[in-house]
Amino acid sequence: MTHLMTVLVLQLALAVIFARLVGYAFSTWLKQPRVLGELVAGMIIGPYALGSIHLPFLHGPLFPIAQGALPVSPQLYGFAMVASVVLLFLSGLETDLPTFLKFSLRGSIIGLGGVVVSFALGDMVAVLFLPGVDSFMDPQALFLGTLSTATSVGITARILSEKRGRSH
Repeated sequence: MTHLMTVLVLQLALAVIFARLVGYAFSTWLKQPRVLGELVAGMIIGPYALGSIHLPFLHGPLFPIAQGALPVSPQLYGFAMVASVVLLFLSGLETDLPTFLKFSLRGSIIGLGGVVVSFALGDMVAVLFLPGVDSFMDPQALFLGTLSTATSVGITARILSEKRGRSH
């Protein structure tokens, strides 16, 4: 196995195990959705926190900050994208069509509001806190707004799926 593959397997294993443990802790002890604990786990072991600590057996950090547009390796980013698609696909599989149609107008209005608010907040954070971003139409601001929207939809889908699982 090549060094790159070894690092990728270690990254995925650590991410899954740590996310499950912290998610379980959030769910059990704090009575919060598991997905919030999993997000916190990602922030803790991500490239900007503990993931940047140099590990001698890897000759560098486990989650090094990659140069370029992505803060992680393209391989890890690819797995994250596949996981996002699977998450949304599974949310669709769990959807009860008659109930979905019954609440589609109200749900669409609420969903659209959530998308607009998430996008606006992400865009505003970029303008207020990123150096060199001085316009809401700046590509970096638009990217952060879009990222905020995509993340909020995925998190909402996971929370609803988790609540649905508890109610059965």
